Amino acid sequence: MVGAQGASSPLAFLLKALPPVEFAAAYGSGVFKQFGSAAVSKATKVIDYILAVEDAERWHAENARLNPRHYSSLARVLGGERTARLADGAGLGVHFNPYVQVEGKLCKYGVVSTRRLARDLEQWDHLYLAGRLHKPVRRLAATPAIERAMRINFRSAICAALLLLPEQFAKRDLYREICTLSYRGDVRMAFAEDKSKIENIVAGSEEELDGIYLGEVEGPCGAMAGLRRLEGGDDPLAWSQEEGSASSRAELLTHLPRSVLAELSGRVPASASACADPRRLGSPEARWSLAMDLARRREEMRGALRDTLAARVRAASLRQAGYGFLTTDFGKSTHYLWQKLQKAFMTRKPK
Repeated sequence: MVGAQGASSPLAFLLKALPPVEFAAAYGSGVFKQFGSAAVSKATKVIDYILAVEDAERWHAENARLNPRHYSSLARVLGGERTARLADGAGLGVHFNPYVQVEGKLCKYGVVSTRRLARDLEQWDHLYLAGRLHKPVRRLAATPAIERAMRINFRSAICAALLLLPEQFAKRDLYREICTLSYRGDVRMAFAEDKSKIENIVAGSEEELDGIYLGEVEGPCGAMAGLRRLEGGDDPLAWSQEEGSASSRAELLTHLPRSVLAELSGRVPASASACADPRRLGSPEARWSLAMDLARRREEMRGALRDTLAARVRAASLRQAGYGFLTTDFGKSTHYLWQKLQKAFMTRKPK
């Protein structure tokens, strides 16, 4: 539901043109300061939104009636209900309407059911929306259930990043690793994405990242990892974690989504407690047993975690890209691809 703060935000103009939503967040370079090509691009900024609704079929049917020009030719032929079903079946449950003009501003908004959003936040099935929400967003509307799922998502992200980082790291290293979780494996990064994107996000949103993660790293997650503040170095905030402590790594592993933990057991060789079925990890004892077994194989576990998350991101990016090209008008698709290629080219030009 739209709270008082969200309703008064200058970014809430889009919500006034749409049917009611349960969750809304604006994100990306159109909302937060960024550096590099995102900052110097002369193209009109696009404001990106993620919206979650209780019943996606009913919502799209109503929105297609109110705002038919927001939809592609195919989506208008299919109608709102069948567009929502296609998003669930062929895509990842989220349908984007790109390059929409509202009150003279250019927007792109993705709509997903609250059920699908909460599941990705908690379980990282695709790390698609969950990955976008690892980074700072301007929240315009929310429900207690989605707020809870977002907190779980933040905790999972910081635990995964700590498992992948070396023994000593600075604050910006942590934020780069968190932001990398949802880009490692993304097919767009190979040919049509700004190569400095992650650095741009961290440099432009460090204060917002502090608000999300600094309390965790200096509190519960830091305690789990056995973090110790390093003094006297070049970085004002840097830590050392207990690399030799299997129990510290196991604590972090138990806070990853169950399906990720189960998949790790299949990727790490000679895992005595291998349990590839997430349903068998329902008890804290079962998760701890598997986590300790994985934690003792530190280097294999790190590689397996990196590969597991990258595989999910890769599969999700391919599937959503295919769905996007199917349901977006050709002109908009080529315009989007051209903008991405321009940014990628700018970051690859020799200095």
